[in-house]
Amino acid sequence: SGATSNGYKSGATSNGDKSGATSNGDNSGATSNGYKSGATSNGYKSGATSNGDNSGATSNGNYSGATSIGDNVHASTVAGGVATAIGKNSKASGKKGAWLVITECDYDEKGIFFIKDLKSVKVDGKKIKEDTVYCLKGGKFVVVV
Repeated sequence: SGATSNGYKSGATSNGDKSGATSNGDNSGATSNGYKSGATSNGYKSGATSNGDNSGATSNGNYSGATSIGDNVHASTVAGGVATAIGKNSKASGKKGAWLVITECDYDEKGIFFIKDLKSVKVDGKKIKEDTVYCLKGGKFVVVV
C-alpha cells in the first residue's frame, strides 16, 4: 500500500507490508506502518513516523521531525529538526543543527524487547557530523559504516 498527500494542511497514512507514505505542504505529516514501511514528509511544519522492522522516516522542512521504530530502522531530518530512532540496530542522521535521539536495544532470553540506553546529541558539524549515520553502542555515538 501507499499514500500521497499534497496541500496546505496535508497528511498521508499507509498500512501494510512494504507500505509507504509521502506528504508535501505546510503543516504536512506522513505515517506508515508495516514490515518494510517508510514515511517522507516535506513542508514548513512537517513530520514523518514509520513503524516496522527495516523501516525509515525522513522529514524535510522547518520544525520537522522524523521518528522510526523497529529493528534496523533509520530516521533523518534537517537543521532544527529531531530524528528519533528506537529499536535494535537503530540509526539516525541529520543536517547541522538537528538533534539525534537514538536507543540501544536488545531482547532478553524470553524474546522480550528492552531499551538498554537512550541518548540525544546535537549535530554540530565537528564531533557529530552532518549527513553521517550514527548508532548507539556501549552508550556512545558510533558512525555506521
